[in-house]
Amino acid sequence: MASSTDYTTVYAAALAVGTATLLGLTIFKVLVEPAKTSTIVVSKHQDSTDISPEPFSAVIKESTKVLHRQAESGELIKLIFSARITWNLYLQYLLALYPVYLEMEKAMASCRGHPVIKRFYFPNELNRAALLEKDIRFLMQGSEESVIQEALTTHGPAVTAYCDRIRRLGETDPTLLIAHTYARYLGDLSGGQMIKKRISKALELETGAGLDFYEFPNIAAHNDFKNMYRGLLDKLETDAALNCFLDKQAFIQEARKSFVFNIELFEEVMPSP
Repeated sequence: MASSTDYTTVYAAALAVGTATLLGLTIFKVLVEPAKTSTIVVSKHQDSTDISPEPFSAVIKESTKVLHRQAESGELIKLIFSARITWNLYLQYLLALYPVYLEMEKAMASCRGHPVIKRFYFPNELNRAALLEKDIRFLMQGSEESVIQEALTTHGPAVTAYCDRIRRLGETDPTLLIAHTYARYLGDLSGGQMIKKRISKALELETGAGLDFYEFPNIAAHNDFKNMYRGLLDKLETDAALNCFLDKQAFIQEARKSFVFNIELFEEVMPSP
């Protein structure tokens, strides 16, 4: 279970990413010392995980909103939304995402018989790894297969840590995998659609030619699907058949970690100054 945070590991990770930068320290404080930080205003939901009159999905959203904003304000996202992203930087971004989705989808498939996972298992609607590989191959067209394979299997420390965490959860606490699928897939169905438009404009790409990752052909209405998914999150708390698998404190903490992993991934993709 990930019900408590290893202070030493989290602090070391923050130092590795930001070399004691303000962002690294802020992430550390959000995860480890939410009651002490003066940098971030923390809501009551971030300090308490008692059953709330609010839906569990709303509690998760409120508990992660500070980190969500930090993820959206990173340099990579700024370049994307200003349509200044380059072909190579977009490729590096997809290469960083590919192993994360590969590991996440492998873990979900392995745990699909679990009472919680089977409720959230939508491979036909959500799986992204194959589409990421398709986009990567389009962007690397003309490269030798050995070069493509090396790119697909070579990962930086932030991506490796992200993948290791997902793999460990699949082996030890599958319920917490949903904290990661929530952050990634619902993000792809929301802000990811705006990212697709900006990248299409900047690089003159289109569906079938570098943007398939952002397409969800088996989801007719994105908002309806997202609402259904949030409803399933709410049932983790209210459905007795699922509640016994939920450690609410651990789940909220894991949802925060998912945003930290993504912030670190975004930073790793950016070229060194």
